[in-house]
Amino acid sequence: MDVLNRLKNGDEQAFKTIFDTYWQSVYAVLLKYTSSEEDAEELTQDIFYSLWQRREDLCLQSELSHYLHGSAKLKAFQHLRNSYRQQQRFSTLPMLQDSNVTGQPLTYKELELEFKQAIDGLPEPGREIFLLTHSNLYSQKEIAEKTGRSIQMVKYYIGTARHQLKKKLKNHL
Repeated sequence: MDVLNRLKNGDEQAFKTIFDTYWQSVYAVLLKYTSSEEDAEELTQDIFYSLWQRREDLCLQSELSHYLHGSAKLKAFQHLRNSYRQQQRFSTLPMLQDSNVTGQPLTYKELELEFKQAIDGLPEPGREIFLLTHSNLYSQKEIAEKTGRSIQMVKYYIGTARHQLKKKLKNHL
């Protein structure tokens, strides 16, 4: 059975193989278009996260590499378009005065509690890896050694955790 069929059947080892094989080239495409290492890394994680989420419905008309690199270009253009639109939106807004802001901001304690609850809601092993990197300040290499995963998989889990946390805490960012 080829790696793509194994992926469709939920084989994590097949996903790991695809991830390890294509991560660097997908990242390179995104870095070329975004010129930002941070954005390229986050968008690369998004592409692989999406691949895993949609694995059962995946129907490729071409090689997997063409699909992933095409996805990277599309993701980069969407990111650039959204960034441009956001800049345009903010440039047309009048400066807000404190008295015009509605609602009370969260206190530090309330925000910290929401953050902890969001972290607790992360699925394993992403939660464990996120905590190792942010609470215990382990390097990605140290986490890979400690958990028996590749560095690329550690990066994937960190990116996925960040993505999920941003989604859960978007009203406070």
